[in-house]
Amino acid sequence: MLDSAWREVGCFVERPAPLVAWYQENRGVRTSDEIHEHIATWYEADHGRATLTDVVELLELAAAGRPRCDPGADPGATGS
Repeated sequence: MLDSAWREVGCFVERPAPLVAWYQENRGVRTSDEIHEHIATWYEADHGRATLTDVVELLELAAAGRPRCDPGADPGATGS
């Protein structure tokens, strides 16, 4: 996310925070197929709520002058 002067004031990288946390706890413990199945099921159940929450939080932080860009971990799955 960029401000009007093209400065970075936030970013959202690939996944919502709750899914990143789940992935970090489960990588190396679950098979790739289990991870991909969970990710697909999670997105279907969430209906985009976590993504919107993360994006609104980034907007609020940027508006308050507290930019944040925390890419977290890549869950290793393609698509969204």
